[in-house]
Amino acid sequence: MTFDLTHQWDDAIATLQKSIWLNPYYSAPYILMGRAYLKKAQPAVAEGMLRRAIEFDPNNRAAHYLLAQLLQQTGREEEAKREFETAERLRSPRDR
Repeated sequence: MTFDLTHQWDDAIATLQKSIWLNPYYSAPYILMGRAYLKKAQPAVAEGMLRRAIEFDPNNRAAHYLLAQLLQQTGREEEAKREFETAERLRSPRDR
């Protein structure tokens, strides 16, 4: 038995789009969609989702960290470095 993970990511994206429709200013669905599009090897779409999440919640460490990883994977080292630094700055003291 094989699993079609692409189909599962498509289902997740459809559900997240409904969530965005209900509350378009909440960053979490954008972060999850960014991750889903990364899994689907669509980095440009993933980047847009993560940047939208950061627009709505500039202090969201997870969004900055995922964006940094994406930028690093696509060879944009300077941008990635800035995002990693932002993510590190947003770490709570108890996580250090």
